[in-house]
Amino acid sequence: MNKPFFQACIFDLDGVLVNTAHYHFLSWKQITNRWKVTFTEQDNESLKGLSREDSLSRLLHITGKQLTPAEREQALIEKNELFRQYLTQMTPDDVLPGVTACLRFLKENHIRLAVASSSKNARMVLQKTELTPWFDVIVDGTEIEKAKPDPEVFLKAAARLNIQPHQAIVFEDAKAGVEAALAGGFCCVGVGQADILQQAHLIIPDFASISPSDLWISLSGLSADVKY
Repeated sequence: MNKPFFQACIFDLDGVLVNTAHYHFLSWKQITNRWKVTFTEQDNESLKGLSREDSLSRLLHITGKQLTPAEREQALIEKNELFRQYLTQMTPDDVLPGVTACLRFLKENHIRLAVASSSKNARMVLQKTELTPWFDVIVDGTEIEKAKPDPEVFLKAAARLNIQPHQAIVFEDAKAGVEAALAGGFCCVGVGQADILQQAHLIIPDFASISPSDLWISLSGLSADVKY
């Protein structure tokens, strides 16, 4: 293999490596049902990449629901408790197709790997899905002050990998995450819907749609096109 321009890959967690979006939806749905307001899976798509606090703010905007500060705090606690209950059911089967093969290929080619997630439950998810051993660095929502689209979580991951942003590729499935990667000076691969991730340097539907070797070729080809 030709030596690539990048030394590390930094992955968002939810929706990129594992399928947790539906668990987030079910958790919020229980709360909105009690409020007697409508909240759909399409609405849930707009919460991708946001912190729990920012997700609640977006949800309140979508539904028109108004809460006191105390009610907001209670909603955040309840959502986390509901979500963690769902997480206890997670297994390695919740790892998205093609992910493990991709991680193995990158490791075999001496690329360092990190997870950078706004989720405060990221380590629990990684443990339940048995993905933890793949990663050299893990940064989660308990370690950052600013949620995406601020690049803090990615910059912390790069610092712990002892690399500069231009030496890493970020994989993201959310618009806010792509914006965060670009703001931090990273090359970014969007994983998911092209219309949502159009700012990314490269877009793939998912890791099952491209072989690790073809992905490597595509990633290596980015160096000539990406402007930092």
